[in-house]
Amino acid sequence: MKADPDRPKPHGFFLVLLAGCILALAPIVNKLVAFREFDLDLRFAVFDALISLVSVGIFLLPIHLGLLFLIRGKHLRPLYRLILVLSPTFVFILPRFVVALVRPVDSEKSFAERMKHPLPADATGWRAWYSHSPGESSYMFCFSTTPASTRALLASGSYTFVEAPMMLEPANGEPMPLPIGGYSVPRGWPKPKSWDGLKVYFSRKNNGYCYILTDGTKSRVFIMVGDT
Repeated sequence: MKADPDRPKPHGFFLVLLAGCILALAPIVNKLVAFREFDLDLRFAVFDALISLVSVGIFLLPIHLGLLFLIRGKHLRPLYRLILVLSPTFVFILPRFVVALVRPVDSEKSFAERMKHPLPADATGWRAWYSHSPGESSYMFCFSTTPASTRALLASGSYTFVEAPMMLEPANGEPMPLPIGGYSVPRGWPKPKSWDGLKVYFSRKNNGYCYILTDGTKSRVFIMVGDT
């Protein structure tokens, strides 16, 4: 007996598996779109993917199975069956994707919110990096500016000069011994350790920490700020 190509049952498992893959990938895609002004450490997105797959998947799985049960035995075209069964997943992820697309995270606003000071108007070579893990968000910022702008930034907070810093960036991109989750300076970024007259300043901000690294002339700035 020739199998009916429109029978839904043989496709049910694969449709549910496809929905799970979409749920797992959606947080990664959303972060890439929303934080497109940043360099991202995508290791944190793996955690988001697992959370999405488990928490949302448990909620959506009965709906997918219910839809498969309702269309069982009905002669639907494979494309219609695909759209119908996956529609709960699309309803969940599409609004978040649209928000990420039309309202991306502004790196300069993130700097101002974290530092309680605007990005200097004369800043050049602007770079921003973001990552997070459970209970912590971490940012790095790097730019060149005038010594006066750097001094204004330092004056905006209670920064103290670190006499013997133990957190200088290694030459080979290995993790920095800093309270920033073991992250290293992003690839392609300036290397503060190579700056002449490197100076390090520290402050507590927003119940977290902030390190400002400058060269001897205070014309280059590298910042690490986080929640821990």
